[in-house]
Amino acid sequence: MSLIVQICPCYVDLAKETGGVANIVRTICLIASERKIRVLLLCGNREMGRRIADPGCNKISDFLEVEVFDQRKHPSLGPFSGLKKRIQGLPRDAVAHVHTCFSSFSDMSMKWLNNRGIPFVFTPHGKLSEGMMKSNAIAKKIWWNSFTKYQVNKSSAIGLSSEYEVGNILSLGLQLPRCLTVPNGFTRPDQRDCPPPIAIYGQYILYLGYIDPRKQPEFLVKAFAVSEARESHHLVFVGPDTYGFQSCVQSAVIELGLQKQVFFHGPAYGNEKWSLLDNAACLCLPSIAEGLPLVLCEALGAGIPSIYSFGCNFPEIEKSGAGICIYGFDVNEWANTIDSVCLDSQVSTSMRMKSRRLSEKYRAENVVDQWCEVYERIRK
Repeated sequence: MSLIVQICPCYVDLAKETGGVANIVRTICLIASERKIRVLLLCGNREMGRRIADPGCNKISDFLEVEVFDQRKHPSLGPFSGLKKRIQGLPRDAVAHVHTCFSSFSDMSMKWLNNRGIPFVFTPHGKLSEGMMKSNAIAKKIWWNSFTKYQVNKSSAIGLSSEYEVGNILSLGLQLPRCLTVPNGFTRPDQRDCPPPIAIYGQYILYLGYIDPRKQPEFLVKAFAVSEARESHHLVFVGPDTYGFQSCVQSAVIELGLQKQVFFHGPAYGNEKWSLLDNAACLCLPSIAEGLPLVLCEALGAGIPSIYSFGCNFPEIEKSGAGICIYGFDVNEWANTIDSVCLDSQVSTSMRMKSRRLSEKYRAENVVDQWCEVYERIRK
């Protein structure tokens, strides 16, 4: 296969697991290069506006190279010249994968790829979902209609992580025939390398991910507060406070008198994260909008039930019986669902079995195989 170019506006740390889109791109790069496919990663040096890496090139192996560009604080500001020169210098037989939008890094990359005639697949990672488009709606609509839509419509393929994203694509004026669905996938360490299970929380319900207002951790606290499970289970938040929202969630905990039942673990990766997943009663994600959350794939990998919102775009979990999708944000409905999963051993056992059965589909190795098939298909 020819050179595969992965383009991501945020920093992708190939040396360690992180979160979000960067971790998805990291997984594709590492697995593809391990299979002796040549991969070039072009990424920015910021995450959530914070500069976390220096610009420069680094050859990781004979099959993996990364170039980090100096990204400005606001996504509309570039970089431009250095990235443009790098894309213009790509070999003609290269294939590219552009991740996310509403960033000049990704939008201009698509323009330069189109100008060069280099085929590429565009993946929005949920940025075009109805819930995400409502945030800063006017600015996004102007940005989308003024520039991004035109470039995306010239892509070779639009890679969606869930079938539920197709409706959004139609409403935004994109051409449906080029859409394809490739899910996100989980990677877990070899179980022989895992530490002893983390048991400091007893029986617990797990929230895993950024403490992000969009994912509604404060709402989850309120649902937990009126559940019967609060008498026997803890609620554990695992993830970084990148958005500075944890203090709001903690205020809700104090207001509801749940200081002894709710814990904030902080970020966890690798073996620590999987130990927390493996020992949870269930994973809860009441998010307003997602692409296809990697944490739900990881819950499948751990063989635990999931309780999640319709905005997570993951119908397969409910269809398979591995979890429950809730279509609204009624506190009592969420509380009752938590109780049905956590307090009924037969329900829990059945969901765990079905979760493990479904997990094979979402292993990262299988997902990267699908992406490689896409790259081969669009290569001219």
